[in-house]
Amino acid sequence: MFVAISLAAAVALSGCAAGSTAKPTPTTTALVKPSYLPAPPSAACKDGVTVAPPSSTLWIGADGVWFHAGLVGPETDTTVAVLVHQSNLGYCGWWKYAAYLSQRGVRTVLLNLCGYEDTVCPGDEPLMASGAHAVLAAAQWARTHGATRVVTLGASMGGTAVVLAASEDRAHVLDAVADLSGPIDYEDAVTTDAGSTITIASFFAVDPNDEVVSGSQLEALASEIKGPTPILHLDGSGHGWDLLTEHNQFNPLAAQLADFIQGAPATN
Repeated sequence: MFVAISLAAAVALSGCAAGSTAKPTPTTTALVKPSYLPAPPSAACKDGVTVAPPSSTLWIGADGVWFHAGLVGPETDTTVAVLVHQSNLGYCGWWKYAAYLSQRGVRTVLLNLCGYEDTVCPGDEPLMASGAHAVLAAAQWARTHGATRVVTLGASMGGTAVVLAASEDRAHVLDAVADLSGPIDYEDAVTTDAGSTITIASFFAVDPNDEVVSGSQLEALASEIKGPTPILHLDGSGHGWDLLTEHNQFNPLAAQLADFIQGAPATN
């Protein structure tokens, strides 16, 4: 069941393995919003971006948790992508792709889930459930700050979180969802039936040799979606965000995904 979102923002503007299927309840006790702002992605995520786009830090409130988030790209960009990381690195794993998207007119919100960087959570916070609600809170933040199109993209466990978010999007704040190697069963989430409540455009990619999630599992998930015909790439190489690069350069899949985020028609 979707948990009501408390949204607030202060602007100074690999992989995953299957886990328990238990679904603990998100905390109902609101934590204190941090009074400081961590360094923005352009300062914290130095990994090869030649010309850094404008970036800032904000706090996203959801489920009584304060999610450390980064905002990348100019305010004038009205297409916004909410990016969720995989388990081996926080949101800095998305920094280069966020810079890549900014060159194509896409602004990004990078989220750090519970246990990563400065995000403030109680110790027993359900990782996927609260992460999904943070995605929806970030999407709502984007809508109230001028976004006309909002897409969410996740890698590995982040893929699980964004699929869960899309399946619980009662307010219709998301226009599309993209999942790179998201496991079907991870931590507090099982997304086997999530597709039955997804009605937006969707994009799935996986390496046929991936040991975390199989192509057939993502096909089954995609087959339940009642929105536009899902885009399926079952021939990738790598896991999660590694699907988007070859020899440390963004590959054609990265470009097609960028087109999908922008709303351009995409094909398998």
